[in-house]
Amino acid sequence: GSLSTYKSSTATSNAINAKNHVNTTRNAIFTPHIYTYTQRNYVDSLFQTNGFLTEKMWISLGLSRNRIEAFVKEAFPEAVLLQKCIIEPNKILSPLVESVQSAISNKSFVDLRSLLPDDIASNCDDVREIIHQHIRDLLSAQQSLRDNFFRGSIVIDDDLGLFFSHDMTEQSKKLLVLLAQEFGKQRANEIVKVAGHTSTLSGTLECGELYNTSNLIPLLDVADSIATQYPDLMVKQQQFEEMNGRVITTNRSSSNLKWEA
Repeated sequence: GSLSTYKSSTATSNAINAKNHVNTTRNAIFTPHIYTYTQRNYVDSLFQTNGFLTEKMWISLGLSRNRIEAFVKEAFPEAVLLQKCIIEPNKILSPLVESVQSAISNKSFVDLRSLLPDDIASNCDDVREIIHQHIRDLLSAQQSLRDNFFRGSIVIDDDLGLFFSHDMTEQSKKLLVLLAQEFGKQRANEIVKVAGHTSTLSGTLECGELYNTSNLIPLLDVADSIATQYPDLMVKQQQFEEMNGRVITTNRSSSNLKWEA
């Protein structure tokens, strides 16, 4: 009678509740709750330890982009979603911000890309977004620091992510001015000597004879001048050349910077 009906109803209710706690059905795919729970714990542990997750990582776990975002955002609401990875700002972004601050204070530069884990640094689009957007956002609370970051120069390619402080750029310009002045005096003396020698021989000298490739400042001289002031930059350049299998030339006439009086 009523007792058997009550027992049947209770049993059905318990079975339904148990099913809700033990299993889930997503897009017609039956997934045991214990499996989802284990996945979530593993993802949380991995993200907390590394400070990031890449697309390769979540694909290897059999998780979609939407699924991994849901997992991470639930446990780590401050996580930053990039194109190919998800990062924890305190572990990944904070060291970059500190390095930018140091470069500005020391009137120097920093390779931000080299400070990122290789799995993140390997994606140029993510590196650009980190530097141009997220570092800027973190600096926004400090007006002076943010302004100095905007005034600096950024160079990003497949191997580098360089930030040059504005003061370093201005100092480099001054070095080039001094180099041009020195080169100008040297060329003026050479021209006077050539002009005197030529006029003695033929009595005439065409203007074009005074303007040739020797009026160009060797680019290596420019690099040497900057490297003397910033030796760390020369080390970075050598590393870049070696990484790309290039030969570092010592031929000063191979590339030139045009000098104009």
